[in-house]
Amino acid sequence: MSFRSQQWIVTLVDSAPLWLGIPAWVVLGKGDLIYYFAPGLFMLAAALLIAAVARLASKGLAKEHASRSLRFHSWILLGVCIWALGIPIASYFDPPNPTMSNPPAVFEAVMATAFFVSAFILPLVELVRAVFWILRVWKARPPTGIPSQAGGIM
Repeated sequence: MSFRSQQWIVTLVDSAPLWLGIPAWVVLGKGDLIYYFAPGLFMLAAALLIAAVARLASKGLAKEHASRSLRFHSWILLGVCIWALGIPIASYFDPPNPTMSNPPAVFEAVMATAFFVSAFILPLVELVRAVFWILRVWKARPPTGIPSQAGGIM
């Protein structure tokens, strides 16, 4: 596989949250308010899916970038799972009063933070990460024949 085709694969892998996650969020989230706050989760799922496929199907530079993307998004997924574990814990220790004179403030804070992270922080991180790696890959030069070199980008 040529260096140029590997650059295109890396571009597709690094921008997968943008070209697959956002359209999936728009199509699948129609009419439901909860999906309005979840673009980051759709972007995360798209990134994990495309990175796993590229990791298994490619070689060289593209495989290294797919591995890096898979590792990065796995850490993000671990954080999301830990946060999701905190939601039922917060609701258990902060039950609502039937008259709502004492609303579940801790649960509301955890849910509001989860919505904020998924709606604003994760998409921003994905955008910055995609632009950074795409620019870095396209500025790289082809390897000079030494197998340990990956085009000067590692």
